[in-house]
Amino acid sequence: RPYVALGLGLVRAGHEVLVIAPENSASFVGRCGLRFVGLRGDVQKFLESPEYAEVSKKGFLAIQSFVLRKASEMIREWIVQIRDACEGVQTIISGIGGHPMAEAVAEKLGVRYIQAHLQPLT
Repeated sequence: RPYVALGLGLVRAGHEVLVIAPENSASFVGRCGLRFVGLRGDVQKFLESPEYAEVSKKGFLAIQSFVLRKASEMIREWIVQIRDACEGVQTIISGIGGHPMAEAVAEKLGVRYIQAHLQPLT
């Protein structure tokens, strides 16, 4: 929701905005009137899975390791989707979830990259 609010503010300021997020976000983003490209996968379903629930009992590092292992199965496809969707943009803004992929795509396309995290990373 915070990134949709950011997108709506950018639209009001005269910018074109494209939201790229897991496909289960399409309905919400669409209702808000922003253009959307869905990445394969349903993050909510993943977070509600019994496998994730079991790992989450083991603490932060176990969760991070598990998430990275699962995400690595889809990262190559996501990077291609992100790159294709971002052709012709001037700026890419991303939070922590998409940071490594968005930064790599911005570098490849030679466009500005802005980190917009919801919490400090220090």
